[in-house]
Amino acid sequence: EMTDPEKVRENMSDTLHKKFGSSISYLSQHNDASIVPFVYMVYKRVDLLKMAIDSLRASDFDRKRVPLIISHDGHVPEVVSYVEHLKSDFKVIQIYHPYSCYEHPNTFPGNDESLN
Repeated sequence: EMTDPEKVRENMSDTLHKKFGSSISYLSQHNDASIVPFVYMVYKRVDLLKMAIDSLRASDFDRKRVPLIISHDGHVPEVVSYVEHLKSDFKVIQIYHPYSCYEHPNTFPGNDESLN
């Protein structure tokens, strides 16, 4: 059992480095409280993601320093394509949910009416 906050942080950092490599390395190398990544959880609504990104582009968001984290609930082709396009403008980190409703529509929680 890990209760020491420093050990928990170190273990979490190691896990993230193994999973996400250089993108997470960037965050840990720039131990700067002003770097707060934007996180978007996306599914099928690419139109809403585009509106959010347009708003981000119009702001003073520092694209060269601050990562944009996209959490995908499935490999929705139009969303994946749009996010790939964003990589030319932003530091993008992508996370894919392993048991998404999109890819497993007939298994839990995909067909659980109480959750949909």
